[in-house]
This record gives sequence, structure tokens and C-alpha cells, in this order.
Amino acid sequence: MDRPPLLLSAALLLAACGSDEVCHLRDCDEELRVNFRGDESWSSVPYEITAVSGEQTLRCFPLFEEGGALGGGAGAPSIVGSDCEGDLPFTKFDPPVLILSGTPKSVEVTLEVEGETWFSKELTPVYAPFYPNGEACEPVCQQAAVTALIN
Repeated sequence: MDRPPLLLSAALLLAACGSDEVCHLRDCDEELRVNFRGDESWSSVPYEITAVSGEQTLRCFPLFEEGGALGGGAGAPSIVGSDCEGDLPFTKFDPPVLILSGTPKSVEVTLEVEGETWFSKELTPVYAPFYPNGEACEPVCQQAAVTALIN
């Protein structure tokens, strides 16, 4: 007598874990999170963040609401989104955080504010294991966070 595929799949998942923990089917979200901290006076004026890893480049910039005066202070526009272009894979740009996909060994990050370089540095992450389905289950993924400290 054949077993239904659902029961067979559940049995295989439980056997694969080697414990009483139920394994899920989540894939890896391997990523490098770049956090921008420090002087944030740049965050309300036009700026561009460039990330370079190996031969791949990504340029991101915020999209401000229309109207209002740029430059911070009262009446400064809010960021309503962002736009990125390039061939370096990324998950999300949510100013002031850039999340790159995968596990780049290093990334050179540049912040340009109105055409002037405010920050440029090569950042080398240290990845830590991450278990999206629990420690007893596969896969084992890698994630890291680095900080770009703007002075």
C-alpha cells in the first residue's frame, strides 16, 4: 500500500533532524547588513551610497517626498522609498540600512552627499551561522553586520 506523499515528506523531515524538533522548509537568507551610524546630518539631503565587492557594484539613493526644503530641520522632506542600480545582489535598501545578498568577503562602501565623499572604507564582515529551521535542522546559513561610522 502506498503512503500519501505528505506523510512521507513529514517522516523524511523528522528523520533528517535527528531529534524531536520539527524541521521546517525555510531556505537560507544569507546576507550582509551594512548599518550607517553617527552623524546623520546627511540623511535629509540628496546622497548616494555605493557598495563594491569584487567586480560588482551597487548604487543606491533615497527618494524624497516632493516639495519641502532639503537640508534638514523643520519642513524637511521625508524619505518615501529608495532606488538601487547595479549588479551587486541586494535584498533591501531601507535608509540608513543596506542589506546585501550572499556572503561577500569584503565590501567597499562610499557615502557621497551632494557630490562630496563623506565616508569611504572597505569593510570586512565576520559571518556567524544562522539556522532558519532550528539548530538541529539543515540548512546552516551565514549572516553578518558591519557598521559604517559617519563622523
